Amino acid sequence: MRTFAEEEGGAAWEAARATVDSGNPALLLTDIYYLDHYGNSAHFPGHAVVLAGYDDEVAQLSDTGFEELQTTRLENLARARHSGHPAYPLEGHMFTVVEAIDREQLEAAVPRAIERAVREMLDPPFGEFAGVPALERLAAEAGSWPDAVDDWRWCARFAYQVIERRGTGGGCFRLMYSRFLEEAGCEEAPLAAEAAARWTELAEAFKAASESEKPRPELWDAVGAGAESVLEAERHLWTSFR
Repeated sequence: MRTFAEEEGGAAWEAARATVDSGNPALLLTDIYYLDHYGNSAHFPGHAVVLAGYDDEVAQLSDTGFEELQTTRLENLARARHSGHPAYPLEGHMFTVVEAIDREQLEAAVPRAIERAVREMLDPPFGEFAGVPALERLAAEAGSWPDAVDDWRWCARFAYQVIERRGTGGGCFRLMYSRFLEEAGCEEAPLAAEAAARWTELAEAFKAASESEKPRPELWDAVGAGAESVLEAERHLWTSFR
């Protein structure tokens, strides 16, 4: 992975362009707020897109949510790659694959990757804003969102989208992660699949709550129960590695 300071924005684009020109994929991290095909709807930093081509004005991007290539003006792609929006400020992050992958090296990295994921879920660097501590807050607060914010319908709909629809592969990435664990031969794979199912249930509860004109207690009780269920499944999953 390469990163570029904001004042090196030109270097970030040159590096991405050179990678594509050499016939290799360039995976870019972006804030979707600045990408033209999302229309300034909401900030979501860290969204990955593949640079597929470009001309003097626009970049052509392969994006998980679209079957066809999408175009974004070059200046907006630069903004997306250098977004300072919290909690994940971006610095022109770019991943490349330019050589044949060494399978043994890849397999050796798997345990380290899992260990890091466990550490960041149970003792996250962002404290109560990430990992299991954040899920504890979600379980404690989600059912009472209508009492806390005026735009509770938007919040519920957005929660549904980021859990189930926006590039997660379903179940807040846990469905993909369960397949990764299964391929890696980890016995915890079914626990990740169970967590994915509970995330999907929570997403559906958020969606149902968002579609009501007024907050209905039974729908928000379901959201609260769903968040508790997710917390239980996530605790079980991540503590099982220790």
